[in-house]
Amino acid sequence: SLTGTVFSVNDISGVPILDAVAASTNVVNVTGELRATSEITAYYSDERLTTKVGTFEDPMKIVKSLNGFKYIGNQTAKDFGYFNDNVQVGLSAQEVQAVAPELARMDEQSGIMAVRDRGIVGLLIEAIKEQQKQINDQQQQINELKNKINQ
Repeated sequence: SLTGTVFSVNDISGVPILDAVAASTNVVNVTGELRATSEITAYYSDERLTTKVGTFEDPMKIVKSLNGFKYIGNQTAKDFGYFNDNVQVGLSAQEVQAVAPELARMDEQSGIMAVRDRGIVGLLIEAIKEQQKQINDQQQQINELKNKINQ
């Protein structure tokens, strides 16, 4: 028996294109692709809705500890219902959790981990700013050394 709300989405001619179950846990499970012709809002970042509680400590160190890689789903992925055989790119959720736990999550039912990709952007921005400061400092040192040589 199903719990929650069962719904279908039909195309303009009335042909069903999506069947899903919204369980009482506020989870919608979809088998197959889910496509949208507009934005899908999953999170918010409006400053009016947030209270900042900190920044990344040493963001470059965090970035340098992560390894991007290409992968395909293995048999375990298929056993959990992930049937995409295309080459994908990403990060290991376990690696991310080890250095920035707020950027990884675990599904409570399956134990499957995932990276909160949208948060990686903030980490990368802070790492780039840190790197740019280092580049600027080095450029200033180079200019000072050039000036000493030219005197």
